[in-house]
Amino acid sequence: MKIPVFESTVKSRRKEISPYRPCTRAETDAIPIHQQSFPLHKRAQVKPTTAVELLDEDVVPIHRQRFPLTTAAPDPDNSADTDAAVTISLCQEHETYLTSMETIVPERQEQKIRNLNAVVGRYMTRHELPLRHPPPCPHAKNGDLYIHRYDGNRGIQIWVRDDNCWKADAVDGRHHPVLPDYRLYIAGGMGPTWVTKKTRSTYKGRARGQKKD
Repeated sequence: MKIPVFESTVKSRRKEISPYRPCTRAETDAIPIHQQSFPLHKRAQVKPTTAVELLDEDVVPIHRQRFPLTTAAPDPDNSADTDAAVTISLCQEHETYLTSMETIVPERQEQKIRNLNAVVGRYMTRHELPLRHPPPCPHAKNGDLYIHRYDGNRGIQIWVRDDNCWKADAVDGRHHPVLPDYRLYIAGGMGPTWVTKKTRSTYKGRARGQKKD
């Protein structure tokens, strides 16, 4: 048996059931709901520091301030005066050294020349700095050599006694001031000495042959 349904009863029930209305909150959000974040803990608010204000209050700019570790840093404004003082000090030390070296007379060494009744006189000194001129040598004779080595034996100065004075910048092959057949021979393996012209040519030939080998 069918139960009769009255139209008025159906209409009244439809009025009791509110129609579905979608939420409009997502429509007003600027960021979609699936892109929003919901932190579990709120972040602590950090108060802004006043570092900029402190830097602005510095009287001396940061690039001119000193930050010493163990010793005081050099003042850039006085660097020129410091360099000048160091230069003056080095010049004074050099002058003192030259004065002392040019007043101390070294011992005269003699070496007999083969097959000749003559000797080669040598004065030899050594230091880190070069000399301006040899010291006065009262017993020096014409033909004597004054040899000064400096800079760890990398540099050498040679003077030849001629006309009772020292002649600077003696070079290999220089004529002896008294013995016309003798020449100055300078080689790396031996000290400067006087040899005959023929002997010097022999030594030079051997040196060239060793270089070729």
